[in-house]
Amino acid sequence: MPGHVLEACFVEDLRTAGLLAASCTNLEQPVVGGFAASADTELARRMVDLARYGVRVRHLTSMELPQHETMQVHYHALSVADAEALVISRADNAVLLTGDGSLRKAALDAGVQVRGVLGELKRLVAAMILDPPGALIALETIVASGSRLPHDEVEAAQRRWSRMIARGRGPG
Repeated sequence: MPGHVLEACFVEDLRTAGLLAASCTNLEQPVVGGFAASADTELARRMVDLARYGVRVRHLTSMELPQHETMQVHYHALSVADAEALVISRADNAVLLTGDGSLRKAALDAGVQVRGVLGELKRLVAAMILDPPGALIALETIVASGSRLPHDEVEAAQRRWSRMIARGRGPG
């Protein structure tokens, strides 16, 4: 199974919902980029918690540095940390976990598998780590915090989990 590369927006949304530990401890080989972990960013301020949850720091190799530069030139909207996450995901054939629309588009263009916050909530429900009522509360908390999740997908997830609750069932 491929590893997972976490991006800052994803981390913040799951932290806001109180699900950062549940997510990270149930991921295969979770990493964050070295620049993202060391820069003056929200993600860097979360590193103590992330390390406790099994997330390790992955630095770019000297062979990957030119790819990083190319990503930044080709995708102007990407930050240094976003380009780093993309290069690591591609090099390690890992799933990129992101809530950033520009990074998601660049990753899909580069052939990298991507999962967003909604996809992660769905995974947690399907794995019975999170129940549908908890998923609804988490989603409402994330949306109320100002996160820019796709409106149609949010509504579809809310309907699905509401139906599951009404039927008294778990995922499925």
